[in-house]
Amino acid sequence: PQTIAFHALKFWRSQRAIILPLSTLSEADRTLLSFVSLHLQFKPEAPQGRLCIDPSNTEDKSILPLNTPYTKEAAIIRYGPVVFPTINSIITEWHSYNIKHAVTWDQCYIEKDDIVEAFPQVRMEALSACLMAIMISALHVWIPINGTFGWSGLPFAYNVFGLGTMDILLPMMWAVLHRYCDDYVNYGIKSHLKHDRSLIVKLIVALFKEQALDERKHEPPTQKTHVIGWVVDLKCGTITLKERAWRKLRHTFFNLISKSIRTPQKYWEAAASLAERFSQALPGMRCFVTPLHKQSAKAGGNRRETKATLH
Repeated sequence: PQTIAFHALKFWRSQRAIILPLSTLSEADRTLLSFVSLHLQFKPEAPQGRLCIDPSNTEDKSILPLNTPYTKEAAIIRYGPVVFPTINSIITEWHSYNIKHAVTWDQCYIEKDDIVEAFPQVRMEALSACLMAIMISALHVWIPINGTFGWSGLPFAYNVFGLGTMDILLPMMWAVLHRYCDDYVNYGIKSHLKHDRSLIVKLIVALFKEQALDERKHEPPTQKTHVIGWVVDLKCGTITLKERAWRKLRHTFFNLISKSIRTPQKYWEAAASLAERFSQALPGMRCFVTPLHKQSAKAGGNRRETKATLH
């Protein structure tokens, strides 16, 4: 099933795309189309992979691609910026909940829901959809009429729906609900979680239809789970990195160990960014943040590559 045709027909059957023989399009129709590239992205838990359009590149170099700093800025102006909670802000609100209800960490649970294929839930305006035409064969044109992964402005458009759901849900919640893109994370005692989930499911189904929720993606109340990239254990009262994050951290810092070669600025920037993010819950990372930012700035001077220094 890991073929472009498999995904194209899947979208067509669910009425989220149209497929047209190229011969049926008039010259006037063809002038409305802007063709973009696409590729299949490997996905460990899904053998069929993920189909991603590639608006950053066009086969016709005379056409400006959809993904540019200008179009991203235009999306932000139109739909507003995307601001997600951090692990610090989430834990702080959980702590406030504990104090308010006189409960401890090990008395609470975390429940999660995930919107199935979130971006394809957004319907595109007809002329805008024509800007993402794709040749899936030498004779057939595929035009997605719902959102697809790839266009840099789509997260901002989808965020409007996400903000709307939170505006409706938060006043009704008994527990502490957070949203990170298409993931909903709720924290509290079991009776509060049970009350809240019925409301969450009702709203999501009303907004996106029943196909938007998959019970296989629902994580029932648990005391140890992943929360926006962190492993949270309520029973032990700990927060740590996911295994993938540990591998990323080890790989990034290992590249900076050698003193025999000069390191490009982009590596210092990546290390500083990781240290900044991971220091939110790993106090031992905090001492690396400022030195790495200074090293990155040093590498950004006349000499684009620098060796690691002790000061």
